[in-house]
Order: sequence, then C-alpha cells, then structure tokens
Amino acid sequence: MPRCRCFAATIEASVTAVKAHTPLPIDFILKQITVFPAIYFSSTNNINAYFHSSNHDNLDPSFRNELQIQLDNGVCVVSANSVPLLPTSPPLTSTTDPSPPLTTPPSTPSPAPSLPPNDQSLSDSLVPALRPRGSPVRAMFVIGDSTVDSGTNNFLGTFARADHAPYGRDFDTHKPTGRFSNGRVPVDYLAHRLGLPLIPSYLSQRGSVDDMIHGVNYASAGAGIIFSSGSELGQRISFTQQIQQITDTFQRFITRMGEEEAASYISNSIIYISIGSNDYIHYYLRNVSAVQNKYVSWEFNQLLAYLMRQEIKNLYHANVRRMAVMGLGPIGCAPFYLWQYGSQNGTCIRMLNNMILEFNYLMRFTIEELREEFTDANIIFCDAFQGSMEILKNSHRYGFNETHTACCGLGRYNGWMMCYSPGMACSNASNHLWWDQFHPTAAVNEILADNVWSGLHTSMCYPMNMKDMSNLTGKLSDFLTYIGRSADNKHDDEFDNHYEMINMVAQKSPEVPSSSNERNIEKDE
Repeated sequence: MPRCRCFAATIEASVTAVKAHTPLPIDFILKQITVFPAIYFSSTNNINAYFHSSNHDNLDPSFRNELQIQLDNGVCVVSANSVPLLPTSPPLTSTTDPSPPLTTPPSTPSPAPSLPPNDQSLSDSLVPALRPRGSPVRAMFVIGDSTVDSGTNNFLGTFARADHAPYGRDFDTHKPTGRFSNGRVPVDYLAHRLGLPLIPSYLSQRGSVDDMIHGVNYASAGAGIIFSSGSELGQRISFTQQIQQITDTFQRFITRMGEEEAASYISNSIIYISIGSNDYIHYYLRNVSAVQNKYVSWEFNQLLAYLMRQEIKNLYHANVRRMAVMGLGPIGCAPFYLWQYGSQNGTCIRMLNNMILEFNYLMRFTIEELREEFTDANIIFCDAFQGSMEILKNSHRYGFNETHTACCGLGRYNGWMMCYSPGMACSNASNHLWWDQFHPTAAVNEILADNVWSGLHTSMCYPMNMKDMSNLTGKLSDFLTYIGRSADNKHDDEFDNHYEMINMVAQKSPEVPSSSNERNIEKDE
C-alpha cells in the first residue's frame, strides 16, 4: 500500500496555497504540526487535526480551526478552515466541564475534544501566599508520561486518555482533568511545595510567556524514551518531541526577557523528568519490531540510559541547571501484570522488576557521571522503585489494606481492563495502592512526592532531595553532595548491593517468558 510522509516543509507550502481561504495563521499551524515532525498514513486514510482558537492570542475564540492532511496521488495536501462554535453557557469558575464519562470501552481512538478542560484556574487553592522562604526556584517544567500527564492527551486522538469519570473524582474539583489518577499526580504536590501553582499542560495554554511563567507540563500518556513506544495507542508526544517543545518555550522566554534574564530564569527553574515505563509496557514486553531478538534486557536498558543521557545533555546546553530524574516504579507489581502472568496471592513478577532495577541502576550511575561532567549543574536521581517497594512492604503503616487489586478495572486484580466508567471503581481509593492497571492512587502519589521533596518517609533521591536542591545554586551542590554521602552511608551500601545484584542479573540476561510454564513468579523481598 502506498504511503506518504508529510514533512513540515511540504505542509508549509500546502498551507500557503490555502492561506487566502482561512484566517488561521500559518506560523500557528506549523507550530502545532511540528509536534509531529513526520506524519505517516495509508492512501485510504486522512488525518484531521483540530486546534482551538483559545490556543492563539490573535484568533477569534468563537471559531474552531481545522486542519486536514490527506493523500492525493501520492502528494500530501493540506486544507484549513475555521468552523463556528455553537454558543455555550459560561464556564464554571473552577474548570471547564469535561466531556461525558465513557460507559464502555471505545472502539477507535477518541478524537481530540473541541474544548478540553483547562485546570489552570484550579491552581489558586494550592498557591501559598509566598514562595517557601529561601527557595530561589522560579518555575518547574515537567517531561514525562502518564505518571505526570496533567491533560496533554485530552487534546490528542488516542486511547490513552483520562478525561472521563471516574478519573479525577477525588481531585479538587471532583472532575476529570486528564490525570491518570483519582486525584493529584506527584508533580502537583511538588509544585505546592515549591510555592507554585498547578503546572498547566503545554497544549492547554495559549503559548504566551505569562501563561508559562510558573512552568509547563509537557508530559504525554503513552510516551516513551524511544520514539515509537506507545504508538499502538494513537497520538502521543514522545520524549524527544517534549524536549523540542521545552526548547521552543525557552526561545519564547529569550525573545520576551532577553538572553541574560532568560538564562537566569531557566537555570533557576527545575526540570522534572518521569518517563520510561512505556518502553517496557508498550515496546519491549510486546516485542515490537522483534526487539527481544536484538537486545537482551540489559542491553535494552543500556540503550534507554544512553538516550536519556543525550537528552539531559541537550537540556543542559539549553541552560537548564536543575533536574530531578525519576527512576521507574515496580511494574512487576502492577495489577495488569499480576493478571497477565497469573500471579498467585498478588506476588510481584520478579523478572519484570529485575529489568526495572537494571534501568534504575544504570540511570543512577548515568546521573553521577553527568554530575561530574557538568559541575555547575545540580542533577538528582529519585528511585521510584525503592520508594514504591517501601510503601508496599509497610502498607499497613500507611493505611493501605489493598495492595494488589486496583480500585478501578475489571478481571482478576482489576488488571484485565482499564478504568472506563464509575461503576468499575471501588468506593474508597485511599486504602488502595493502585488506582487502575498501571497507575497508583493519589495517596501513593502524595507519599512519593513527600519523599522526593524531603525524604519524609524514606530517602529515595541521590545525592540529595528536591528541597535541598532547590535551595542550592552553582557549585554549592558539590559540597552538599559530599555531606549527603557521608550522612547517608546506608543508602550507598544499598546502591553497592544493587550493583552486585544487577551484575548477576546481567550475566544471566533472562529472556521474557513466552508461555505460562516459563513464567517466573516470585515474591520480591
């Protein structure tokens, strides 16, 4: 079947041809399209992209701007027009009412909604009167996947969306916002700790510097470090594309503030990175492109760590000097894999968790190397696996009495099907570790955020926590690194023990089991 690849240059020429027929600015169209630098589709398919007038300062908010890309005799053809929107009642003061909840699983990926919810106004209730004393952090920019997505995917055609009930039922507004949780995600709590409002998603704001002054959340559910991870879910903004988006944002700051002031602003902001799970869930474990024949798990983890290193370097060269890089959580304990691998009594799948331990070890080692290379930067690594397992092993101390079954879903452990309707959810999510197949509840997110911020319950960040990092500038970080290591020998010993264990795992290089007889189900100790 013939295929067409539309590049931005082709699209630009096509849009120029239809400029006279639409008030949609070409530069605005191209800004949106460059989110997806290359678009593939068959000769029988069209691609429709809907952009909202509210996303651009110069557009009439009473119109929806539509862009269509289609194949015509092997040539990419773009057409654009503006469609009047029907009058709507005034929005609520807290947030725009989201689309109705889904009662059954969709048969096709959902199209981008006409008016996705924007939770920017929700932030007022979380903003302290003053920024924490002594904290010089100006903003927080978030890069990641569904663990921190705050509504990006509401604007995309994808299965990976949380814009329907019961998602968000325990949020401030008790309405879905696009977060894959019953309430807040970790970066919501961290923004509060930093004295910042809730960080808006990149696609929900107009693109003005004033809208982005406290930070932007670029995270997209289904995204991975590898570009094609999660592609079967539909549209998503990959890791590399998110880096491009944040670079574009920084360029806006430079244009508005001037180079020197923008560099100071960026260097005094925090970049929070939480991504990588989908490279296993939707790529390696599904054996996409026969990846398991090319890489054993240790080699695959090395590839991921290398790609992460390169993008962190790109951020550094964009004047970023403070980064918090999250490790991955224990996906071997997620309800989906407990169901898929036929776990008995909720015991975690050790083979899967070992791969995550490998990745986290490599990332911690990578961060240590980057700290030595970039001595004027402060980059920390936070081990989500370690923090999550501490909660799991001490669940009753935290008030969790259901540690294996998700609050919302179907099947054993509620791991067979995603959360699609309120009737699938439990009555009280606060005593559950898991909200759905893959995502923790807001209660777990809060504990993890407290640990990232200050190590309130357990230390999981190295060589320091975010609170210490936010109060440091320049090479002072080196001094605290020495103090932190001296005062935390216990965790350095744990790191060495992980190193020995990882070496043994790497030598064995276990393959992913292909049948129930080969499944290695053991309880993580």
